[in-house]
Amino acid sequence: MSGLAFPVPDELIEAIAERVAVLLEERHGSPPVANDSPWLSIADAAVYLGVSERTIERAIARGRLESSTIGSRRLLHRAELDAYVRAATGEEVAPTTPPRRRGD
Repeated sequence: MSGLAFPVPDELIEAIAERVAVLLEERHGSPPVANDSPWLSIADAAVYLGVSERTIERAIARGRLESSTIGSRRLLHRAELDAYVRAATGEEVAPTTPPRRRGD
C-alpha cells in the first residue's frame, strides 16, 4: 500500500483537537484539576476536595462555601475551598486516614 501524504493546515488540526476535547468532556466529564487557575467548577472543586459534587452544592446552599456565577457556570475559588477545609477540620489539608479495622 502506497502512502499518500498531503499538507494539513495547523488551523484544521487545532479545530479537530478542540472538538475531540469537547466530545471527551461531554462523555467522560471534566478532566482532573490540572490547571493553575484559582477558579474551579463544581466538578473540579469536588475532585480537589475528594468529595461529591452534591456535597459541594450543599455547602454552597447552606452558605458554607461562596461561589460566583458567570453565565450558567458556577465557580469556586481555591482559597475559599482551602478555608472551608481548615474550618471543618482545623488542619491545613484534608486528612487522609486509612480505614479503621474492627478491634482497633
